[in-house]
Amino acid sequence: GVAAIGAPLGPGVRPPGSDPALARLLDDDDPIAHADALWPRAVLLLHGGDDPVTPPSGSRLLADALAPRYAADPDRLRHVEAPGLGHELAPSHAREVVDFLRRHRPR
Repeated sequence: GVAAIGAPLGPGVRPPGSDPALARLLDDDDPIAHADALWPRAVLLLHGGDDPVTPPSGSRLLADALAPRYAADPDRLRHVEAPGLGHELAPSHAREVVDFLRRHRPR
């Protein structure tokens, strides 16, 4: 399978004005804390390098947490950070997503 993951914020990073209930929810569902559960799903992380909504550091932390688990099959983990891009997808990301899904679809 392929994993669809919300952008990880990183430990202690919270959106402005977050209430304690949201903080608990974010902590409970933090993919970095549950990295072991993702293997062997294929994971593609796309992030804008200048994202003002979810810091790219969260995707970097998740990629680093996943890397040891994916060492035996590193093609199943891909992290793309687009310099200069905010909280949107670049046109090139569409091709990246399609190619990744084609490589990892069940046969």
